Amino acid sequence: LAFNKTVIIKDGSVPVLGLTSAANLTGIMPMQFDLEVYEANLDVISYRIDNGSMLHSIFNGSNEVPYSYWETVPSGIHTLFIQANDTLGNSASISFNFTKDDVVPNVTCVSPSIDEQFGTIAPMIDFEIDDMTDIQAVWYGFSDGIPIGFIPNNVSFTTINESFWDELNNGTWEFFIFANDSAGNVGSSSVFINKDI
Repeated sequence: LAFNKTVIIKDGSVPVLGLTSAANLTGIMPMQFDLEVYEANLDVISYRIDNGSMLHSIFNGSNEVPYSYWETVPSGIHTLFIQANDTLGNSASISFNFTKDDVVPNVTCVSPSIDEQFGTIAPMIDFEIDDMTDIQAVWYGFSDGIPIGFIPNNVSFTTINESFWDELNNGTWEFFIFANDSAGNVGSSSVFINKDI
């Protein structure tokens, strides 16, 4: 006597998805997120950014958009779409808006100017910064790039630390202004100035 065994699964529920954490501002490094999916018969979880094609291979837990895909996403505001399907064809999706900023701040040194000559009085610093996100810190330094002064409240006009200037030897020095934005990108500008006492 032969017989066939058939298993019938009734599943009228859709997968339940939850993003427990996701960065809403990202930089050069790929976006990371924590995803929880509740589904007994889970088949596949896929994602796409904006109107891109669906990509597979997301798992419950900590996830990261692959770097090879991430570097094709331009700077700007985007939407991450995640979809889960079970083995019976039920699906659910969730979306999350984020900003990708992989552009370094554009820093322009207005003053001091190139090859400007200074004596005993420390030079004034005047600069402009353009960036798509908030600037977190601005600092300055000389040829070795080590910060010697932070500029408070991201003001655009200040004086080089007088005690540092007093200890600086006569000669030509490369002066740098650095700025980093809230995505962690660092931009800089430099000019050569001369100290002669």
